[in-house]
Amino acid sequence: MILYYTHSWIHLSIGRPERWFRSTIVEFAVTVTLFILALSHGPVGIAIAWTASFWILTVPALWYAGRPIGLGVMPTLSAIWRYLAASLLAGFGTTLIVQRMPGLEALTGAGGAFLRIVVVSAFVGVMYVSAVIVLHGGFAPVRQIALLVKDMVGKRDRSIDAGIKRPAANVVINRAGDVPLEQVR
Repeated sequence: MILYYTHSWIHLSIGRPERWFRSTIVEFAVTVTLFILALSHGPVGIAIAWTASFWILTVPALWYAGRPIGLGVMPTLSAIWRYLAASLLAGFGTTLIVQRMPGLEALTGAGGAFLRIVVVSAFVGVMYVSAVIVLHGGFAPVRQIALLVKDMVGKRDRSIDAGIKRPAANVVINRAGDVPLEQVR
């Protein structure tokens, strides 16, 4: 989904929202068609149809979005194929393991559902990170994510921590110092 939705960012960043609108109409038609075909299979069929719609639409959507600026699909796919492969491996691997876990399906009610979500999510997470490490031949992607998280967490307002007094809302800061807003007008 994250990869698919980047096509909207491309459309908007190049100032072509009408192209995004047209691609959204195609997305709607494809997704509704798949939902109708999957309706007889219940919630599982709908989930599969929704997932399939992203697989079907991603490459054409990226191609269509990048076309006005010459952004091809291959540079994008060459940058993300390892992550895509890791997600597939993690999904299939987790499915194989969880299906063989005794008692997991017997858990019922809200507590059982919550426990199943936690267990499956833990397996997917561990398998995904492991596959990313193996496919990249090292921990570089994990270090990159750790640095990004550190940067994002580190963006807090340091003036609060340092006890620095912030200017009042009606004060404008300039080279001469604090000037009341009334004097600026």
